Amino acid sequence: MAPELLTKIKCPQCTKNLEAIAWDGDGEATCTWCQTPFAIAATYPALAAPAQAPVPTAVKVEAGATCFYHDENEAVHTCDHCGRYLCNVCSLEFDEGVTCPACVSVKRNESDEAVGSRVLYDRLALGLAVLPLIIWPFTLLTAPTTIGVVIYGWKKPTSLVGGGKARMLIAAAVALIEIVGWTLVFVGGFPR
Repeated sequence: MAPELLTKIKCPQCTKNLEAIAWDGDGEATCTWCQTPFAIAATYPALAAPAQAPVPTAVKVEAGATCFYHDENEAVHTCDHCGRYLCNVCSLEFDEGVTCPACVSVKRNESDEAVGSRVLYDRLALGLAVLPLIIWPFTLLTAPTTIGVVIYGWKKPTSLVGGGKARMLIAAAVALIEIVGWTLVFVGGFPR
């Protein structure tokens, strides 16, 4: 145990803070003020660390606003959606504003920020354009479908890891080449 951790211990006899103590490795110490020997237990630095969560402030005056969920905490924010007063613990930054826990559960289905899953139109379009090349006659159906998926999904949210618009452009280019190829085959402009 480090000596600096022991300096915050109070003597059990005289209750003075111990600034410098004689400590040996077996957990015994002697108070420098009253010379009382006593046993010490190992302390953990994490217990003395400040709390990571926001700490609410107690209401100081009778006229102060209190949190909707915690009537003993002072309100510091209001919910942007329902107007409830919120303390530091209850105010959540969500959808570019402060939101209470009840509104988060309602709003999460309407927000791109909290969507659990989404259709990745960029990957769908690329798959429709490239995979049917293995059995090339299917490209007659999938090439126009790919163009439709690219148009429909262009403004939809893409993957969080990127690459969405580039995949859409590649899929559209491959689909257009397939459509031009089929047009040449059917019109007869394809050289024999």
